[in-house]
Amino acid sequence: MRYADTRGVLRGLLSEMLMQRELLVVGFSLTDENVHKAIDEVRKIRNDGAGNKQDVMLGTCTTLVENSMFRQLWKDDFQIVSCVDSADDGLYEAPWIMDCWLDCLVSGIIEKTAANSFIMNAKYQVLLTRPQLKVKSALEPLHFLAGDADVRNSPMWPVIEDLLKEFGW
Repeated sequence: MRYADTRGVLRGLLSEMLMQRELLVVGFSLTDENVHKAIDEVRKIRNDGAGNKQDVMLGTCTTLVENSMFRQLWKDDFQIVSCVDSADDGLYEAPWIMDCWLDCLVSGIIEKTAANSFIMNAKYQVLLTRPQLKVKSALEPLHFLAGDADVRNSPMWPVIEDLLKEFGW
């Protein structure tokens, strides 16, 4: 009843996220009225006023069991990925399939983000491969720029700083 009073900002954040990037929906049925309102706000903005929609998906929604009505309802907004085609195909396997898929997704993200996160850290110097040592050697001059106030105060510094942080500075 008082959602707009107490959590209206959350709906605004959801709308903003849906406008900026595709959203991965896991473990949520898309049946919440407040989520529907956020999606509708995005639909209105993406509609050009003449009833023409942009062909941009809001995201991907994962479900345990295929539901053709659910897929039809959301086909213009979300790509639907179901773990099993029907309850007869393995209702008890669906959660296991979802768990395996999520584990694979998360491990891929971690592997990608952690692959270089230690190169600039002196503690790991002895573990670096020859290519990693070459990269570290190339990045070290950028590292020393942190002591230069003119560089730190320039608009390019945040980009350089992000690069160095990605490599473990």
